[in-house]
Amino acid sequence: MVSDNSKMSFSELYDTYSRLVMVIALRVLKEKELAEDAFQSAFICIAQNLDQILAEPDKVKNTVSKIARNSAIDILRRTMCIRKHEVPFPEEKENTKSEKSRKTVKGLRTESFEEKIFYKIDKALLLKSLNDLDEEHSIYIYEYYYKKMSYEQIAEKHGLSKEAAKKRVYRSIDKLKEIFRRKERGMK
Repeated sequence: MVSDNSKMSFSELYDTYSRLVMVIALRVLKEKELAEDAFQSAFICIAQNLDQILAEPDKVKNTVSKIARNSAIDILRRTMCIRKHEVPFPEEKENTKSEKSRKTVKGLRTESFEEKIFYKIDKALLLKSLNDLDEEHSIYIYEYYYKKMSYEQIAEKHGLSKEAAKKRVYRSIDKLKEIFRRKERGMK
């Protein structure tokens, strides 16, 4: 182990903390393949922020541990979401404050390359799924999400009750989920 962290290079940091990062990833994810993804993601983040990490030599181990844990948690959340095929319903709101705090460790960038790729793949699949959705269902998704119309406005436009408009939006989301799942299975 290098005694002076301020003079540590990336390769020395890797040699010193690689075992710790893998142990943390395995504890969080419990699957070797996912842990390896988290391990890689953590070291990409460490490499991108090496100067900031080494600026506080007495906190290097703690910062590396936090980055490893956050990388593993990000992958865990992403795989749970993919496995459950979750598409948020209209009333569900994301907690943006916790999302922001999860993405940074003392101002360091932690968005991984893998996250960007998964986001692009999911977005492309979603767009293909929307194109395959029949017009009757796609119109409700378009009006609610893109035009930002309320249930009342949708109901008025289509001559429905507010409850009926709400149910049609939900049914459209369910149809979209079905198509998305089929497309996702087709990619594997």
